[in-house]
Amino acid sequence: MTNRFIIKRLSLAFVVWLMALTAVVGQTKVEGVVVAQEDNEPVIGATVMVEGEKTGTTTDLDGHFTIEVPAGKKLVISYVGMTTQTLVPKSQMQVVLVSDAIMVEEVVVTGMQKMDKRLFTGSSTKSARRMRKSTVSLMPAVPLKAVLPV
Repeated sequence: MTNRFIIKRLSLAFVVWLMALTAVVGQTKVEGVVVAQEDNEPVIGATVMVEGEKTGTTTDLDGHFTIEVPAGKKLVISYVGMTTQTLVPKSQMQVVLVSDAIMVEEVVVTGMQKMDKRLFTGSSTKSARRMRKSTVSLMPAVPLKAVLPV
């Protein structure tokens, strides 16, 4: 009876070892660096994700990353203000992100609030009459006029 018990235990241990081995063999360790196209400087905090999974990492202060990627999967590299790239993983990667900035020609800012004078707890230095005559300008090319009810 003890021989059967030992054989069952060894068989179970062998099966668990095989499952762990297939999980490790099916993944590739990928290292790389993410840089910006404009100045070739590292991109700090870029997101590096395995496509279709929740596995991911971010780049460090030097733009470097390390991630385990399952066989057949791609990497998705993204950063705010830059174009997202989907790439086939390699052992040593250098990813160049391109800026996705656009120029804005016009900005419209609207701010209105109706408040009872009794509930106002802040301080005010301009009266509504003086505020109506003043001009607010964020940029010299875009003047905005403040209009307040009397």
